[in-house]
Amino acid sequence: MISKRKVIYFLVVVVVTLLIVNVLLGLKENNSVIENKDQITAAEIDKTFKNVLVEFGISDAWITRAKIKKVLYDSIQTKYEIKIPSGVTIPVILKDVSAAFLDQPVTVLSEEKKIDGITELKIQSGNKVKLLSEFKYYPELTRNYSQIAFILNEFEEINDIEKSTLFNLAIPYGIVLPLENESQSIAETIKNNKREYFILIDDNSSDVDFELDNDLSLDEIAQHSKNIISSFNSPKYFFVNNSESGLNSSTRNYINEQFNKRGRELINVEEYLLLKGENDLDLISLFDFHLRNLNFGESRIFLISTADWLIIQDEVNKYLRQGNKVVYPTHIIK
Repeated sequence: MISKRKVIYFLVVVVVTLLIVNVLLGLKENNSVIENKDQITAAEIDKTFKNVLVEFGISDAWITRAKIKKVLYDSIQTKYEIKIPSGVTIPVILKDVSAAFLDQPVTVLSEEKKIDGITELKIQSGNKVKLLSEFKYYPELTRNYSQIAFILNEFEEINDIEKSTLFNLAIPYGIVLPLENESQSIAETIKNNKREYFILIDDNSSDVDFELDNDLSLDEIAQHSKNIISSFNSPKYFFVNNSESGLNSSTRNYINEQFNKRGRELINVEEYLLLKGENDLDLISLFDFHLRNLNFGESRIFLISTADWLIIQDEVNKYLRQGNKVVYPTHIIK
C-alpha cells in the first residue's frame, strides 16, 4: 500500500516538472519573438540610409552601385560607392547615419582605409550585413545651392536669455528696429555682436528730432532725415512699409531723396516675404513650403519675428546641411 508521504512526494515532483516545462516553453516562445523583432529588413535600412544622404544634398549622380568582387558579407552582392563633394565631411555623415538608426536593432560600423582615402561603412542587423558603402572625397564636386536671409523684427519683445541665445547663434541675420531714441543703444549692442541692423521709417516716432509726417514742411523733413542718419549712421539701407507707414508717396519720395544724398536708400519692406504662422507647427510648415519652392541659384529674404526665428532653427540647420547658404540681408539686397 502506497503511503501518504510517497503520494505527496510524487505530486510535488509532478508540479515542479510542469513548472519547469512551462518556463522553458515560455523562454523558447519569447526568444522566437525577440529573434523575429531583433532585425530590420535591408530595404528599410537602404531607405533610411539614402534619406540621410539626401539631407546632405548628395546628388544621385554621385551614388553608384558596384558589385562586390569577393562576397564576404553574408548575402550582400553589391555595395554603394559614394562621392563626397566639397563642404561635406564624411565623419559628420557617419554620425547622422548612426543617429538615424538609434534605438533600432542595427549596428553601424565604419573603418577608414589608408588605401585611396576610402571610408567603409557596414550596417548590420540580425547578425547579418544588410548594407555596405564606401565614401570618398571628390573636392572638385560642389553642391547646387540657394541662399536665404532673415530680417528679424520685434527684437525688443524677447527677454534677456533669448537675446543671449540669439547673439550666440552663428547664423547671420539682420534686425529691424523702430524709429525711436531707445533704438540707438540697441543698435550699438547689435553692432557689437557683429550683426546687421536696420531702422523702420514711419510717422509714429515719439522723438521730435525723428518726426516724419505728411504735414511737415520740406525743410523740416530734410532736417529730420539728417538727424535720423546721424543717429543711425551704420546701415546703408532703411526700411519703410508703404502700406502702414502713414507717409504718402510724395513724402516717402522726398525722404528717399534726402537719404540718397547721404549714400542711404529707402526700401519697401513689403518686398520681402513675411513668415508668420498661426502656431509653431504652422510656422514650420510654411517655412518648409517656401524652401521647397526655392530653386537652385535663387535668393530670398524672409521677414520674421525674433521669437519665431528661434523656433525654426532646426529647419534652418537642415537647409544648411544640404549645402545651401544663409547670408546677411545686405548680401542679397545689393
